[in-house]
Amino acid sequence: ACAEGLRRGVPSILRAPDKDEVVGGNGAVIKLAGDTLEERIVKEYAAVTFSMTGGAPRMAKIWEARDKLKQAKAYAEAWDRYERKYKEYEQRKARSTPDLVEPPRQPSRHPERELLRGLFKRQMPALVRVDRDDEIRNTLTVFRDEFNLDTVLLGAGNAYRLIPELRRHGLGVALGPNVIQYDKTKAINNAALLTAKGIPVALHTSASSGTQYLPMSAAYAVRHGMEPEQAFQAVTVTPARLLHVEDRIGSIDAGKDADLVILTGMPFEFTTQVKTVMVNGRTVYRRTAQ
Repeated sequence: ACAEGLRRGVPSILRAPDKDEVVGGNGAVIKLAGDTLEERIVKEYAAVTFSMTGGAPRMAKIWEARDKLKQAKAYAEAWDRYERKYKEYEQRKARSTPDLVEPPRQPSRHPERELLRGLFKRQMPALVRVDRDDEIRNTLTVFRDEFNLDTVLLGAGNAYRLIPELRRHGLGVALGPNVIQYDKTKAINNAALLTAKGIPVALHTSASSGTQYLPMSAAYAVRHGMEPEQAFQAVTVTPARLLHVEDRIGSIDAGKDADLVILTGMPFEFTTQVKTVMVNGRTVYRRTAQ
């Protein structure tokens, strides 16, 4: 999967669990080349995945997610208080006899809530799989209105129906692998409609083995009406921004990682091929002449 991704010009991916569970787990941004684990990991905790799709009754998952987030928020606040008090304790201990200063009581650890704590520290987004209108609206209500979390909708086939609400809540959408929806017999280019209204859109392929199809998905979106510049951003700087890693990858700027892709022609033309891929300033793929 790594070699094929590089051959298609994809140097980095988000590796995240794709489970149909309310809380799926942690997603990490990794590079598809590198000699060491340290070289390959861009951000170990880059997102927490959720799923609001399926299930009966319809409200069951969103209420379970709300309960988990409520518990995680209380957990995060308890640890924030403890860390603040512990810092004060260290300062007092340095100024007086250590035996006369009582340390604060440490809260107990909880693995899932510890992961979700990163959401409340604004270190990463919640990546929420949704599809139907009600799933999208429920996610906006709980994740944005109630908890004010950085949120990215994943899948969101009906997002084009709710553009005013998405804009008002200020969140991004990760579409794919199919960007075209059908309303009866009418083809709807979800990606083009959302980006035209200023909603950040990233394209994805749902699995590392499907990374090779990412450029094809972007080319398909362009062929059906998406602006090429918007499609280019949807596979580069926009996902980097949504995952809070734009300081390292996603665009060519001084101080960022030297991850470069050289093409034989214009991006998203079906005849264009990947010529060279560089990761961390080192050539990791070079197309051999045919």
